[in-house]
Amino acid sequence: MDSYKKIIFLLFFVSISCNQKPSDRINYNQTKSNQNLTVSDVDSNKNPNMVFENKTWDFGEIIQGESVTHSFIFRNEGDAPLIISNAKGSCGCTVPEWPRFPISPGDSNSIKVIFNSKGKKGLQNKSVTLTSNMTPNSTVLKVKGFVNFN
Repeated sequence: MDSYKKIIFLLFFVSISCNQKPSDRINYNQTKSNQNLTVSDVDSNKNPNMVFENKTWDFGEIIQGESVTHSFIFRNEGDAPLIISNAKGSCGCTVPEWPRFPISPGDSNSIKVIFNSKGKKGLQNKSVTLTSNMTPNSTVLKVKGFVNFN
C-alpha cells in the first residue's frame, strides 16, 4: 500500500507542475543581463568549413540485395575545429558513419556511407544529412544509382 501512496503523490505532483506556465517558473531576479555583451562575444571570426571532394556518389547499377560502400572525403578548410554532431540517412537503407571527434583546421577525414539495396528496385536517390558546428549547420550528401531486380 505504501508504493500505491507514492504513485498517487507523484501523479498529483506532476499534474500540478504541468499546469504551471514556463514564464511562472522564471526568477527574473536571478537571470543574467546581456547588456554587457559585445559583438566579439557573439560574433567570432573563427569558423570550421567542411569542403568535400564530391557531395554526390553514383553507385551505378547493382543487383537487388547487394550492399555498396563509399567514403565521402572532406577537409576542414576553416580556422576552428569541425564537430559533426549527427549524420542521418534519408531511410534505413542508407547508413552513415562519421568521425565522433573534432577535426582540426587543415585536417581531412571521411563520412562512410553504406547503401543496402535489399527490397529496393529501380532508380534510387537517397541522402545523408550532416549536422555540424558550421554555418549553416547542415550539409547534404547524395547517393544515387539503379537497383536491378533479379
